[in-house]
Amino acid sequence: MKLLARKAVVSLFFLFCTTALGFAESIRFTGLSPNGSAIPNGYAGFQWSNFDLMTGPLNGLAVNPAGVGNSPFAQSFAVNGGARTASFSSATQFGLASAWLATQWNTLLNIEVVGLLDGKPVHSMLVDLRGGVPQLITPNWSGIDQVRFVPRAQASAPGSMEFAVSDIVVNQVNQPVPEPATLLLLVPAIGVAATRLHILRSGK
Repeated sequence: MKLLARKAVVSLFFLFCTTALGFAESIRFTGLSPNGSAIPNGYAGFQWSNFDLMTGPLNGLAVNPAGVGNSPFAQSFAVNGGARTASFSSATQFGLASAWLATQWNTLLNIEVVGLLDGKPVHSMLVDLRGGVPQLITPNWSGIDQVRFVPRAQASAPGSMEFAVSDIVVNQVNQPVPEPATLLLLVPAIGVAATRLHILRSGK
């Protein structure tokens, strides 16, 4: 009985947290092959467009204070195939917490990162990439179903409109977020279960 009560408390608390906050996931493009192939649809639960798999280290990685071995581009990452606009999307809404970006070659490039919902832009940011130096972006966007990466500025050499992305941290929402009133209904349930567990422990 004590074990059941304890499990009830843990389960309700876990349900409350995951329902309200969703799940965080880091996408690192590991376990895929062969090199140069398109990122397959369904990978990490997303649909991928114009993203190809590359294995590190990143070409033209000129300056990296953390060292190549510690770079997010030391092993597997994704590049925009054919220097095109690339994106990933989901049938359900999610959030983009952060991602690492870099130029594929030792050049200068601007990338517009756009968060969309139902095909309409709701967030955007312009990222200035320089000379192969990895840059961490932290949009902390929510309520989107697509992230689009658009190379905007002409780079300094032919073919250098390519960029790399790795360690994409998303907050995946697998079901509609309940109304606040629904979430509040979980609080008394957790309290009752906790009280029951206290009574059982005290032997009363």
